[in-house]
Amino acid sequence: INQAPSVDAGPAQTICADATVTLAGVIGGVATSATWSGGTGTFAPNNTTLNAVYTPSSAEVTAGTVTLTLTTDDPAGTCSAAVDNVTISIDPLASIDAGPAQTICADGTVTLAGV
Repeated sequence: INQAPSVDAGPAQTICADATVTLAGVIGGVATSATWSGGTGTFAPNNTTLNAVYTPSSAEVTAGTVTLTLTTDDPAGTCSAAVDNVTISIDPLASIDAGPAQTICADGTVTLAGV
């Protein structure tokens, strides 16, 4: 009897648009390695590191989300590889505009136009 491989891609995470995310993959059973796939961003140091740092692509930032898949190696015997997904939500950066520069007289008032 072969023990089945297991995999957990970690909990869903939310990051800001200018941030990276540290993945939290875990494997078990007869699995000896796993590979991250999906997305168009980059994995550091590589996509076979369970706790790789993922940098979303500009398309993923624009979309606001990316789903990554962690797949174990295909163990010997009759057991198949195990697969799990994690969704990364990407919040847009906050923006602020104080309005245009204004010139007034010393005894005047100004109406602020911030957004």
